[in-house]
Amino acid sequence: MHKTALTFQRLDRLDALRGVAVVWMTLFHFSFDLNHFGFIQQDFYRDPLWTWQRT
Repeated sequence: MHKTALTFQRLDRLDALRGVAVVWMTLFHFSFDLNHFGFIQQDFYRDPLWTWQRT
């Protein structure tokens, strides 16, 4: 019995976009921690930049 390996072609641009999205999401959530511990002062609930990213 022969086993055939399925090969999938990866799309480099899609992988790069996913990587950027993961890094951006990590920074976004880490910013809430920085605000909570007083390292930055940011109004996440009224600033258009932060509310735009949550939609």
